[in-house]
Amino acid sequence: MGECRWRICGVYLLLCTSSFMPGCLYAFYPDTYDASDFGEFYYRFESDPPCLGSRDATAGYFRLCEAAITREAEGEYLLVLEGHTGDSSDSHYLVERAMTGSEVEDMLALFRELHYNLHPQPFCAIPAAGIGFPESYEYVFRWDGFELVGYDCDRARLDWERGVDIYWFLISLLPEDETVETP
Repeated sequence: MGECRWRICGVYLLLCTSSFMPGCLYAFYPDTYDASDFGEFYYRFESDPPCLGSRDATAGYFRLCEAAITREAEGEYLLVLEGHTGDSSDSHYLVERAMTGSEVEDMLALFRELHYNLHPQPFCAIPAAGIGFPESYEYVFRWDGFELVGYDCDRARLDWERGVDIYWFLISLLPEDETVETP
């Protein structure tokens, strides 16, 4: 009898907590979206100062500011990547090319099941505690008209791990020999 009472109290506490902090069950109940049938994908790193205008990246590190992938024909995709590799004024790069078949397969598998949440971050409810990340940057992902962000208190946000996977997939599409065309 006593064990049953504790279980009931635990369920009641969980329900009360989730009603005061929307999104606290995010890790357990995300929504999913299949974005593999997109016409245009767009990624943007928003920062202050602007990503393409700033020169504070560590030298030798590819910093991806914007990416676009457009479906040209059945199974054919055009890729555009833009960013900078270092702190000098000539570190800006622009890569524009067709994607290979294996790259397209990897991309479609990555976009097939996106986990996201429409509720604010639970930590946004207690800003006085100083918990959370600085809001001076944002990762924005858009498939046609469906937009998700990496971290935000007000907009639909992509699962953090999937956002990192997409970012590193895009980085992997840069030339391996670290030669990039400067505009």
